Amino acid sequence: MDNQKELSTVRHLFSYSGWTQIDSAPRLKSISRSEIILKKIFDYVANTECLEGITVKKVASEIGVSERTLFRVLKSNNVTFYQLLSRERMIRCFFYLTHGPSSGVIIAERLGFSDPAYFYQSFKHWTGVSFRTAKNLIDEDSNNVGSIFNVIGCPN
Repeated sequence: MDNQKELSTVRHLFSYSGWTQIDSAPRLKSISRSEIILKKIFDYVANTECLEGITVKKVASEIGVSERTLFRVLKSNNVTFYQLLSRERMIRCFFYLTHGPSSGVIIAERLGFSDPAYFYQSFKHWTGVSFRTAKNLIDEDSNNVGSIFNVIGCPN
């Protein structure tokens, strides 16, 4: 990704308290194997350039664990693989809306959606508003993206 600092800022806007414990400042207590694996899963997904074709099997292989272990670690943290991918797609979507191409078709392609219609449906599911509405809000006031995220129902 071109601008990791801005992407990190957008990723922070979408932080879920339970999902960011591992990314917080170093702690004095020892980190469990499960926490290390969880961080590897999140890091791999976050650093994968294209999310198209990303699978549990591929992620497990890349981080050196079995698929069963990957599922177990995610389940113990109340996260599914689908939720993890959806979260990353949502983060990147808003990054692209505010820092890159604004075409829904291009964004859908970059996020790994083979069908733009499914992307638009997913976007509405994530935010409660259509892609066009969100794009218009951002185009009208790109300097106040945080409040726009609140208007369209995205978590802070």
